[in-house]
Amino acid sequence: MNQDNIEMIRKEVVRLTNEQIQGIFEPLLETPDFFKIQDQQRNLSCELIKQWTENIKEEVYKAERLEATFVVVGTMKAGKSTTINAIVGTELLPNRNQPMTVFPTIIRHCAGKKEPELTFPNPEPLNKLIESLREKLEEMQSIGGLEEKAFCSTTVGKELIQTILKGSLMEISTHYKGADGIYQFLTCINDIWRLCSTDEIAINMDDYLRQYNNIQDLPAIEVEFFHLREQDAEGKFALIDMPGHNEAGQTVMKNIVTEQMEKASAVIVILDYTQLNAEAEDELRKSLAEITNVKRNQMFVLVNKYDQKDRNGMNLETLRAYVSTQLFEGRLDTGRIFPVSSKYAYLANRALHELLVNKKMPDHSVNPWIEDFGQLAFGTDWTSDIDDAAEVKTRAEKLWQKSHFDQPLVKVIKSGLENAATVSLKSSTAKMAEYDSQIIEHIQFRINALNTDTKVIEGHIELLEEDIGKLKSARVNLTNSLDKTIIILQEDIGKIIEKSDGILKKEIQLAFNNNQGEALLVNRIKRYTRESVNEVEFDSEGYIDFATQEAAREFLNQLVEAVLSSLQQMQQELKIHIDDVLGQITQKTTRRLEKLLKTAEQRLNESFSVSIYFPKPKMNAAINVDKIAYSSISKETVTKTNTQYKRKWYTFWTQKHRFTYKYQEKVFRIYTIDVLNQLQSLLKEDSSVWRSLDRYVQSEIGKSINIYVEEVFGFLERLKGDLLDSKHDQTMESENIERLKIAMDESLKTAISHREQVQALEKTQGC
Repeated sequence: MNQDNIEMIRKEVVRLTNEQIQGIFEPLLETPDFFKIQDQQRNLSCELIKQWTENIKEEVYKAERLEATFVVVGTMKAGKSTTINAIVGTELLPNRNQPMTVFPTIIRHCAGKKEPELTFPNPEPLNKLIESLREKLEEMQSIGGLEEKAFCSTTVGKELIQTILKGSLMEISTHYKGADGIYQFLTCINDIWRLCSTDEIAINMDDYLRQYNNIQDLPAIEVEFFHLREQDAEGKFALIDMPGHNEAGQTVMKNIVTEQMEKASAVIVILDYTQLNAEAEDELRKSLAEITNVKRNQMFVLVNKYDQKDRNGMNLETLRAYVSTQLFEGRLDTGRIFPVSSKYAYLANRALHELLVNKKMPDHSVNPWIEDFGQLAFGTDWTSDIDDAAEVKTRAEKLWQKSHFDQPLVKVIKSGLENAATVSLKSSTAKMAEYDSQIIEHIQFRINALNTDTKVIEGHIELLEEDIGKLKSARVNLTNSLDKTIIILQEDIGKIIEKSDGILKKEIQLAFNNNQGEALLVNRIKRYTRESVNEVEFDSEGYIDFATQEAAREFLNQLVEAVLSSLQQMQQELKIHIDDVLGQITQKTTRRLEKLLKTAEQRLNESFSVSIYFPKPKMNAAINVDKIAYSSISKETVTKTNTQYKRKWYTFWTQKHRFTYKYQEKVFRIYTIDVLNQLQSLLKEDSSVWRSLDRYVQSEIGKSINIYVEEVFGFLERLKGDLLDSKHDQTMESENIERLKIAMDESLKTAISHREQVQALEKTQGC
């Protein structure tokens, strides 16, 4: 799209967004009797229109700037700030041992701007928070014991309290210049936040945060991104560093995080490679699934800390497949998943940036990051090479390659800037179209209802109440049926789990029977069956001796490989079985509610579509071979008997005589029972497969059904609310009814005309 077309579309988007606010939203809010006071659910409410107004205002802001915003989210300490620092090329965002991002911060690429600047348009709410905090601290100081509080146990806590009490920190400014000033601002915000959150202070920050719902109110840093410095683009590009999903403790802040994700052009999810199975990652996945506006083609995943992969870790492609299937249930293309080391990328970028700007590395005695870079790039004797600019550049480029950051930089960041203008404009157009459609449908419903006899409306309300009653009964029946199905499924899982013990025993005994595992891989189980488990009798007193520890470890490596192969076959069968059961549950649920929903749909000429989505259980056998090697091999001294033939004098040395003798020898012994115990315990310790399956069938399946039923309830309740509003319309004075009709007709015409213009604009954009 050329520059003239972009400018033409930008002006049209700005015009249409303003028209939607001023010509549709505001008149609806001002129309008497359109929004009812009754406390009930409805498809269109005063609160919803106000929220849409704020959303569209943000779209106007982004369209005027042609700005695409990529929200960066993740769990605590997953590396969000480090990743952003890597993209920018310098340390803008604080990075300490504790989580540092507690307040959303915009980092905007500004070509040619070498020195970063931070603007905070609305510091007043946080300044009031500081004032409340100071009053609280003075009160605690007056009664004594302030220094004994838990938050005074750290140097940071003590210093912050003293600056507040002495008046050194009276207020937050609207402007900070340079990396040091920005760093101090962000750490100050972080420390105040955490101090207010302590049990002793316990200031509810929700009251202070309500004014930060819009992107215009958030602190914004403008600086040139190192890798975007030579890239020309029509639009602007910005990242928003958000608090970790499990870090946004205040209710209002959680809402701000959710709203910014919904409004964003795209979302970058940062996961911790070392914590992929942690509950926090699972919670993040669930929260992302709940945000309906975040589409698959608007999401990217960076699996950080991939530099910590060991020899047993997943390779790049395996990891991408794992994240796609296990964390995002196959809904995210593997091409949008990038294993990276943000630490490597940040250090490499910063070194290259220093060389580009200053032609040399700065003094490492006052720049701690240089030691981190030197250790990684050169090794322990880095000080002897750090002043060689050419060698530093070579090593930094190699470190950058090791970070695997090039792909996300090109496909996410550079592409984001290149397409910023079109992305921001398409985002605005899509939201306008969505809001127009919902308003048109609701107004048409209300107009039709005004022309419908009151008794007919009352009849529909009664029938909907009957439907809701039937749904409640159906939910009880579904719950009972589901409970029975879950019990059966748990029993099936239990039986299959019991078979795992047989698998372990069989594989171990096969290995021991084959004399030091020489033919182990030949005899591995190719397909797991119930009969095959009982073919080999386990000898709990058996053992094998090895001459060297290396030979013993090699044997265990082969044994573990065989066990994993068999367990994976079993787990695959278990997955297939669970999928079959889930399919049956889905069919039962939809079949029982389908008739009810179709009846309501036909009566009200409405449509309703919702599907049950079951996340797949995580089942991965991850056994640490080194643990088994060290703990299952015992070094022992054994007494052995040998035979010798010697000539003796009493036969005149004419023939050999057989003699036996005993001697001692050191061996490396592996007992079958020890290996079995180790494998059983490590399966539970490292994968928690069986415990997670039990939790899954107890909570996840039931939760999915409940969400589905609640969606149906919500649909019926909103329809009922709309009908109650329509009934109330007909109870008004005739002149008020006439005025409402005229207002709704006018709003409907305006909305239809606006939607037609938006649809024409979508065609121009190629949507």
